[in-house]
Amino acid sequence: MIVWSSDFDNEECIPLWSLSTRYGGESIMPDLNWNYVERAQSYALLYYDTNNLFVHYFIPFIHPIINHLDHIPHINNKLIKYKNTYIVQGRNSFGEYGYVGPKRDQGNVILPLTLLNTNFFNPTKILKTMPITKFTHYYIFEIFALDTIIDEINLNKFCSKILNHIICTGILTGRFFQNII
Repeated sequence: MIVWSSDFDNEECIPLWSLSTRYGGESIMPDLNWNYVERAQSYALLYYDTNNLFVHYFIPFIHPIINHLDHIPHINNKLIKYKNTYIVQGRNSFGEYGYVGPKRDQGNVILPLTLLNTNFFNPTKILKTMPITKFTHYYIFEIFALDTIIDEINLNKFCSKILNHIICTGILTGRFFQNII
């Protein structure tokens, strides 16, 4: 599956307006696009910082007719209306529903180990070609095509439930240089 954005190219800087409002941004998610997967019954999105494994956005259910997410602002609700359907939002690392823009030093490693130990989530493999400095953070937008509907909003439970239902994944990587703010 190919994932892309009209707001930034793969391995390039994410837009400053997507950052947290505390750092001069508007906390709006960049748009995402992906190609349809024929057998997909649903899609899911996991957007995280590889330096801290901080989850900025988690959507456990995206209707299979959707293959594009416009700029989504922070909406602290489990269910949001999107086009002619709904999106189920999970909780981010702040414990809120919805998107939260990047900021400096998010903190603890909180992605579930069930997902970390799979072939589908491997930040070490993703980052082998990317130099990591204390000033650069890499952000992964990962779309999962699933052969079933899993609208579990708890990330740990979701990750353990999808392991046998992933058809394929697609990844878009963005960067943020902390010293530019």
